[in-house]
This record gives sequence, structure tokens and C-alpha cells, in this order.
Amino acid sequence: MEKRTNKKAQIALFVIIAVVIVASTTAVLLLPKLTMKPETRQQVSGITAYASKAVDEASKTSLLIVGSQGGYVYAPERLFFNDVVTGLADVPYWLYHTDTIIPNMTTIESQISIGVQELLPYYVNWSLFDVNITPKNIEAKTEIEENKTIIRVRWPLEITAKDGSHYIADEEYQTVLPVRLGNIYEIARNATLEQTADTENICLSCLSDLGNENEMHFEINWHDNDTMIYTITDYLSIIDNSTYEFTFGAKIR
Repeated sequence: MEKRTNKKAQIALFVIIAVVIVASTTAVLLLPKLTMKPETRQQVSGITAYASKAVDEASKTSLLIVGSQGGYVYAPERLFFNDVVTGLADVPYWLYHTDTIIPNMTTIESQISIGVQELLPYYVNWSLFDVNITPKNIEAKTEIEENKTIIRVRWPLEITAKDGSHYIADEEYQTVLPVRLGNIYEIARNATLEQTADTENICLSCLSDLGNENEMHFEINWHDNDTMIYTITDYLSIIDNSTYEFTFGAKIR
């Protein structure tokens, strides 16, 4: 329970950081209060447009968390360490001595979806609207492709006007982000598998060539004498004008 609480606190911290970073864009979320009759679809569309933008922002933040934490929002216990460089992320081991602990693509897709579901309520303020809005269960599904990441969210909203009339806005929202997570994953996976052959020696020129071939950059930092932190920066994957980074660890001794 304590671990879960700490992780939720970490999610909240990422939300605060994300809000600061995207402050210039979140102004579009602050729609004026509307006196709405839910039977008027044009007016209801203001609420769904607001929700759609919130889904976009939650999707970006979840993807950033997954990148900083090697494919996880919630890493399995004992499979990660705290990155003392940033102090923010739990970096998972993809290599532990000679054992590979690489999450599969389905796991990473699930983690992104979990992140979106938990983050989304932080990005809305229904009191901006002069109606009562009751959000229902959030269902997110992520699809990682080689050159993009697609997040689909179904989020029914029950809208009740002051006259007591009801409208159910049952929309499926879709966010497509130009993050080559499928490509990044395969490169990170191959680099990890290569290191299992010789955990004491790293072919830096090989990593450099691999990065250059894919317009990415490899950076390796030591966490301590036993653990290395890999960070892959993809110059072609952009979120809010910033290049995307993917970080994971390897305990070699």
C-alpha cells in the first residue's frame, strides 16, 4: 500500500511538471462558462472538445512518464532503482547481471493506458461549464507502431442541465503522437541483448552507429559502480517541441 501511495504521489508530481511545461497550450482548455441545453448538439460539442484536449494532454504526459521509466508507469517491485540524476523517475532494470527483464510491447501499451486513465481527471475542471457533468469510467487503449503511438479513450459523460434534462456524450477520443516508440523499443531491446553477451564491455561505437542510423542518440551514465543508465534520445519523436527520451538500466556487476 505504501508503495502504491508513493507511486501515486510521483504521478501527481509529473502532472505538476507537465502543467508548467504546457502552460502556453492549456489556455485552450479554459473555455468560458456556457449556459447549455444538452439537447443542442452544437453546445454539447464544446464539452466533448474540452474532453478531447484533456485526453491529448494526459496521453502526452503518460508517454513521457513511460519514456523516463523504461516502459512503465508502475514498475514491478525490486525491478527498478531511483535515478539520482533526476530524482524523479524509477528506472527499471532491463538487464540484471545476465538476466534480461525486458517488458514486452503489450506491457508497455498497457502501462501507457493506465497512465492516461489515472492522469485524465487532473486535466479537467467541469465547473467551467454551467451544467452538471458526471464522468463515467475511463477506458484507454494504446497501440504502439513503429513510427507513431495511438491512444484511444472512451469516456462517457453524463450532462444534466439546470432544467433536469439529460444527455450522454459517449465519445471515443483518439490521440496520435509522433513518437516512434516501436522503433525505440526494438533498438533498446537489441542493445540490451547485445550487452548480455559481455556485460563488462560495451561497444560504444556500435551504439553510436546504431543511433546515427536511426537518427537517435545513445547516452550512458553510471548510477553507481554496478549500474548503468541508458538514455535514448529520438530526434524524430517530438512532444510539445521537445525530443522524446527513453531511459532504462542495466546492472552489470
